[in-house]
Amino acid sequence: MKKLFILSVVLIIHVLAPYILFSQTTGNASSNPLATFPSKYFSGSRNCAICHTNLVDRSGKDVSIDSDWRSTMMANAARDPFWQAKVQTEIIRTPSLKKTIEKKCSTCHMPMAYTPSLFEQKEPFIFENGFLNLMNAIK
Repeated sequence: MKKLFILSVVLIIHVLAPYILFSQTTGNASSNPLATFPSKYFSGSRNCAICHTNLVDRSGKDVSIDSDWRSTMMANAARDPFWQAKVQTEIIRTPSLKKTIEKKCSTCHMPMAYTPSLFEQKEPFIFENGFLNLMNAIK
């Protein structure tokens, strides 16, 4: 019963809350904010958009790279509330494998955070004080 309660709380926090909070800003490519961060190894997507936005073809159609990219799975891999909930439930089910789960999942879902953690010889954490914590500056 306790596991069911914990699972329900995790699903509410990680699935419903982001949907409610961000549902008003989705649906339009320009309304989805892009990450702005310079780091030793990577640059946030907003930095790329400076040059790759407002590009049109001869007929006036928007062909800007960021307009298409914002809605892709790659652009939203770490924001996906279902993915976050699934990772959380795996950690709850097997807490002894927490480090392994977070390392494996961040490899694909958060490569711009995971890769520097390897270079810096730091453990790649997703939750708590990890990559998804807004106070955690990726450097």
